[in-house]
Amino acid sequence: MLTRLYNWIDERAPGLKGMARKHLTEYYAPKNFNLWYYFGAATTWTTTPPMWRRWWRTWTCATPST
Repeated sequence: MLTRLYNWIDERAPGLKGMARKHLTEYYAPKNFNLWYYFGAATTWTTTPPMWRRWWRTWTCATPST
């Protein structure tokens, strides 16, 4: 099922497959991961989306006070 979806996307966006391989699956990573690396990644993944949502709501839903 995922292979069919992947092939369907690849037919419509030919450069996406190479970009995904370069940036997501074959990316260089250090050999000595430690607790701080995982903590930093988890912090980034948990705090970034709420910040973007707040920014989006501020600029799209706010009404001027004057």
